[in-house]
Amino acid sequence: MLRSALQQAVKWRLLAYNPADSVELPRQSRKEIKVLSTVQTRALLRAADKDRIGALFALAVTAGPRPSEYLALKWTDLNMEAGTIVVTRSLEWLQGGGWQFAETKRPRSRRTIKLQTHVLGALKKHKVAQEAARAEANGRWTDNGLIFTTRRGGPLDERNVAQQDFVRVLSAAKLPTDFRLYDLRHTAATLALAAGVQPKVVSEMLGHASAAFTLDVYSHLLPHMQDSAAAKVGKLLMGRRRKK
Repeated sequence: MLRSALQQAVKWRLLAYNPADSVELPRQSRKEIKVLSTVQTRALLRAADKDRIGALFALAVTAGPRPSEYLALKWTDLNMEAGTIVVTRSLEWLQGGGWQFAETKRPRSRRTIKLQTHVLGALKKHKVAQEAARAEANGRWTDNGLIFTTRRGGPLDERNVAQQDFVRVLSAAKLPTDFRLYDLRHTAATLALAAGVQPKVVSEMLGHASAAFTLDVYSHLLPHMQDSAAAKVGKLLMGRRRKK
């Protein structure tokens, strides 16, 4: 971006040359991606089913939205009949205090996600519990229309969810507590790809820019995809030998 800006300055004759042309960009390092196995994910879901905000973790590990996206979800975004939820905004906390809704990471991030049946069931159960909490609040409930809230209706802070709620569920599931909240998104992606879901569909579920980006991020975690591809191409080329 800086190089482009300085190049424009050269065109306007404000600079004699672009000083950014001789700069070598450092390699972008990626954080190690950790994912839960199928067995671990089942354990997580069982533990989450008994937790106050367990529906949040069920949604995160199966549908793969970003934490800032599912913390901004409202009940109006959920269509129980169609079994879908619409991601249209994100939740961000301000440095000076307070919070606000913001645009999603990119236009492609605005999307409709099909939810699994057991996740819909968890959300129905969560709504009943939330209505009971609202009644018990005796007028002290802050109604923001959010699906996932504090005990008084306020928005959840991602840091608190990661450091307290998620650790509590991981402990209950007897899973490593150093697993990151964001890795639930990675788990959702790898489980879908391992199950044979088309990369384009997974890319749309995650709100990625392209299916190529999705495969670039996750294909190294799924070596069996290359085995399957080799077998399919081999079958296509060699075919079945005719019996004499």
